[in-house]
Amino acid sequence: MGIRASIPVTTGVVRPVELFVAVLGASNYTYVEATDTQRCADFIQSHSHAVEYVGGVPAAIVPDQLRTGIRDPCRYEPILQRTYEEWAAQHHYYSVPNALIHQQLDIRLSATTVEVFQRGTRVWVHRRSATVGGYTTVPEHMPHAHRAHLEWSPSRLIRWGATVGPQTEALVQQILASRPHPEQGYRSCLGLLRLAKKYGPERVEAAHQREAVHVRGRAL
Repeated sequence: MGIRASIPVTTGVVRPVELFVAVLGASNYTYVEATDTQRCADFIQSHSHAVEYVGGVPAAIVPDQLRTGIRDPCRYEPILQRTYEEWAAQHHYYSVPNALIHQQLDIRLSATTVEVFQRGTRVWVHRRSATVGGYTTVPEHMPHAHRAHLEWSPSRLIRWGATVGPQTEALVQQILASRPHPEQGYRSCLGLLRLAKKYGPERVEAAHQREAVHVRGRAL
C-alpha cells in the first residue's frame, strides 16, 4: 500500500486513489486493489480481498512499514497494530496441492478431519486442528521456492545459536518461543545470523551476554 494513482470513475471524474499491492513470493502472482485511503478499514479489507482472490492464506504475511499496519517499525522486530494482528490471527487455513491454485474446491468437515475435493474426487485430507488462528500445511503442497525456506527450522536455528555461544542460543530459543508460530521468528533469528557474519560471533555473543546481565540486574 502507499502507491498513489488516479483513475476515472463512472462520472468521468478522475480522482486520486491508493493502490494496495499483494505479491506471492514464489510465483510473483499479484493482486492490486484501488482504495480511497490508507486507513485501517481499507487496509484490512484489501487484505481480506487479496486472500480471497488467491484462494488461500500464506504461512507468513510480510507488510511494508505502513503505519496503518505497523505500530513500531523495525527490520527484524516490527510491532503490529492490534487490528492487523487480530485479522491475521483469524485466518486459519489448510493447504492444498500447489497445482490446484485458482481451482474450485469443495471442503467437507467432520469432527476430526478436513477433506478437500475437486469435481467429486478427494485430493487431500487433513486432520482437523483445534488451534484458533493456526494453520495446517505439508511441504509437498508448496512451490519449490517455498520449500527452500523449510531448510531453516527451529532446531537448525538453535544449533546455529549454540555455535555462537550460550547467550545467543538462549536468545534464539526465546525469539522462537515468543511467537504464535516459530516461523514468525525466523526473520529475527536470521538478523542475528547476519550480525554474526558482519561483526563476528565473539562480538555478538558478548553483546548478548551484556544484555542478559542487564536484564538480570533489573529483575533484582
